[in-house]
Amino acid sequence: MVVVGIIFVVNSLDSLMRLYTVNLNLTVERFGRRKYILGNWAAMFGLILLYQFTPLKIEWIGLVVVALYAVVYALLFSRRRALINRLH
Repeated sequence: MVVVGIIFVVNSLDSLMRLYTVNLNLTVERFGRRKYILGNWAAMFGLILLYQFTPLKIEWIGLVVVALYAVVYALLFSRRRALINRLH
C-alpha cells in the first residue's frame, strides 16, 4: 500500500510539473533533454523536501479542498436561477 501511495504522489507531481513546464514554455526543445530532465528532477525533489519540512498536514489540505468544493456547490445552488437564465 505504501508503494502504491508513493507511486501515486510521484505520478501526481510529475503530471503537475509537465503541465507547468509546458505552460511556462520550459520545454525539451528550449533547454535540451538533459537540462530539462535535471531541472524537472530538481524541482520535484525540492517540492518533496519542502513538503517534508513544512508544518502542513495532509488532513488540513484535504479539509481546504472539501471546503472549496462546498463553497462552489453552495454558490451554484444559490445562484442557479441566474445561471439558467444566462444559458437561455
